[in-house]
Amino acid sequence: MVEQFLSPGFVVRRRFLQTSAGAAALVLSSPSVFAAKDASLGQSQVSQIDLVIKQRMLVQRCVKFYAQSLLNARTSDSKRLTTDSIARIDAAHAKQVEEESKKEGNFQSMNVLGKISKEWPKLKAILLKAPNEKALPEVLQISESLVKQLNQSTGAADMYLSRSPIGVLFATSGKQTFISQRIATYYFLRALDHATDEASRIITDLTRDYEVNARLLEKGVDNTTEIKFLHQLGGTQWPYFKEAINVKKREDPTQLDYNVATAAENMLEVLERISLLYYKLATE
Repeated sequence: MVEQFLSPGFVVRRRFLQTSAGAAALVLSSPSVFAAKDASLGQSQVSQIDLVIKQRMLVQRCVKFYAQSLLNARTSDSKRLTTDSIARIDAAHAKQVEEESKKEGNFQSMNVLGKISKEWPKLKAILLKAPNEKALPEVLQISESLVKQLNQSTGAADMYLSRSPIGVLFATSGKQTFISQRIATYYFLRALDHATDEASRIITDLTRDYEVNARLLEKGVDNTTEIKFLHQLGGTQWPYFKEAINVKKREDPTQLDYNVATAAENMLEVLERISLLYYKLATE
């Protein structure tokens, strides 16, 4: 997706996964049909979480691009990738609504999705305009509300993932994609002198969370050779990103902002690949 930010050594083989979950009829006399139904239900839950993971990360990514554009950091890339992220959010939200509408008695999730359907266009309209620092508080308010609503829309699916080792790995890898973008967002907010003390505290907390999650993922017993390689690759990127966001004096702000913007996208490229591979394992 963002290979233009990667050096040749960082460009690794992509794997695209297409999944489908067929509905199984409930026949009491057939144990094999019970198994098919359980497998279908599990795949549906993982798919639901995957859609939320993508939307949550992409909303945060859009806010990051908005803030970094106010600092004139990679503005042409920010505009193009914001447009791409918006299209991906639209597609993921539409698919989530479609899948949830097929379920019976799913009033709570549909109610939350209805709220998202009303809130997202408001943020989208602002993002499609030229960035304006006066609009930044509204961007932050709407995006935070959307992230909370997205978390609520998953319902019992989170509990399903927590019962499975690979489910935990998949959910955690999804959190990493979000955290990487949120750290960069608050770096740019701090650079804009927007709630600097709070931004620094949030960056510290998120950095700790990211490192705890990274250790958990690296120890995953289900890790394939490719996943292990990608964890190593991400491990080489993280120290540079961490150093950049923790620079005390902005002696060369233009270069520093450029470095953070680039590093955040480099990391996301790898983290999304890892999440995709865990998704594949979770739905096999």
